Amino acid sequence: MLARLIESHEIAKEVRHFTFEVPEVNELPYLAGQFVSFTHDVGGKEITRAYSTASSPYRNRFELCLNRVEDGLFSPLLFDMQPGDTLAMTGPLGYFTWREPMKDSILVATGTGIAPFRGMLQSYLDSGGDREITLVF
Repeated sequence: MLARLIESHEIAKEVRHFTFEVPEVNELPYLAGQFVSFTHDVGGKEITRAYSTASSPYRNRFELCLNRVEDGLFSPLLFDMQPGDTLAMTGPLGYFTWREPMKDSILVATGTGIAPFRGMLQSYLDSGGDREITLVF
């Protein structure tokens, strides 16, 4: 599958919010908190990196919140992408999602580690849940 960048914007110094779509499908089924993996040729070597989604499922789109790793192999590539650019993608995958039945929860995150909680909280609020959720950031 290919993920196409729709837009990105800076949300803090060296931190960007990205919105991608997967044009091959009308619906991208996933659970908030799962991750996608991107693969790209970097310097003649195929590199794959996994990134937690930062959104609840919506049609064929997903969002990411990432920090730029100065000497990183992949984040500089993502930060240089322009709308319309594509990357090979697999997923969404992973088990870092809400467990049923829902219980009162405390979520703890730092930096862009808040990304999966953002999507999980959006999804939970959209569902009209009645549990007490505390986010410590």
